[in-house]
Amino acid sequence: MDNNVEKRLMIECDNLVKIYKTAESEVLALQGLDLEVDEGELMAIIGNSGSGKSTLLNMLGGLDRPSAGKLLVNGEDILKFDDKKLREYMKSTVGFVWQNNARNLIPYLTVTQNIELPMILSGNTVNKRERVLELLDAVVMSHRKKSKLSQLSGGEQQRVAIAIALANNPKLILADEPTGSVDKKTTNLIMDVFRNMKNQFGVTTVIVTHDTQLSKSVDRVVAIRDGRTSSEFLIKKSYAQQLTELGDQALDQAMAGAIDTHEELVVVDKYGRLQLPKTTIDELKIAGKTNLKVEMEGEKIILTMPSGEDLKNFKRKIAEPIDEIGS
Repeated sequence: MDNNVEKRLMIECDNLVKIYKTAESEVLALQGLDLEVDEGELMAIIGNSGSGKSTLLNMLGGLDRPSAGKLLVNGEDILKFDDKKLREYMKSTVGFVWQNNARNLIPYLTVTQNIELPMILSGNTVNKRERVLELLDAVVMSHRKKSKLSQLSGGEQQRVAIAIALANNPKLILADEPTGSVDKKTTNLIMDVFRNMKNQFGVTTVIVTHDTQLSKSVDRVVAIRDGRTSSEFLIKKSYAQQLTELGDQALDQAMAGAIDTHEELVVVDKYGRLQLPKTTIDELKIAGKTNLKVEMEGEKIILTMPSGEDLKNFKRKIAEPIDEIGS
């Protein structure tokens, strides 16, 4: 791959806001979230329950609309879609992989029939059988093509779900907690499938998860907190480099958090807003509104807690009467 080729954005979120209204209250799920995802990227979004990650996933999939902001996918403004265009987008541009396999698979159909169904519903029946065989091979499930849901393990069901999501050649795959109900070994197998999807089909994949260990096997992780993008974790070495240099056993240690594979970077949006990492807030014992000193030292931006004397002088200056205004 030519690293000099300019990357194209698959997802562009600018100042996204989502407000859920009830008869008694309003809930602010997204508070000016910004996000960019490159075409062909395999990335993860992490965050605690209530952080806004599931709300973002639903918007990317066309299942929900933001209250304000801009949302572009594959160069198109989803907010301008009418119902017909939105249905077409959900059938052809985006594919879903849900944590609950009941949403992915129809139990009385075989694996082959499940993968064929999205193509039949969209009218994409040309070379249907060849496409099914290609996808079965990609997710390593060719030997199970005649099996039904009850005959498959949880990991096998999830791999079939990935094949179903790819059936109509989408440009974007959205995966909601795809390894939430499987063990560590199966998790690694599923992540191998996602990496193979990226390499074989060039599809952009966004995985939403609360599992920070899962994020070790993707190139970039975006952390969302309180409805905003708070930080990004950039991988220091590619997965392939880790395999070569560390070996399988050491990579398992990295997945378990014993080896530091990523570097955390705080995100500063175009308005200059940032969120300090939760660990930093806890270490500094910052609670509620806090005043910090901002200083430049070469290329470094230094945030420091002001001393008691600094705060005393600041408050005294504010309290001093103004003798004259202007000149």
